[in-house]
Amino acid sequence: MPTRPGEIVQDLRSRFGGPVLLNTGFRSITTLDDSVAVAAKDWGEAVVVGHPAIANHDLVHRWQEGLPLNKPDASTLCTGGAAGYTDYPF
Repeated sequence: MPTRPGEIVQDLRSRFGGPVLLNTGFRSITTLDDSVAVAAKDWGEAVVVGHPAIANHDLVHRWQEGLPLNKPDASTLCTGGAAGYTDYPF
């Protein structure tokens, strides 16, 4: 029975047989370093980045250029309106 995160993920991938999308969990926001580490370990087909992508529609560019990130405004997430999804600066 797998016990370490990498073993668990690889076991899941072998049983599932489809694309696996991962992040680092719900306790912390997945960072660029986290994303690079997950991809380097070949744990899945893609790394899922939630809040940073919502607050930074140009996230890939920001990560490539080492630019600062907008902080997500938690009070506007999942409220049903455009605020917090379309009004972050580029």
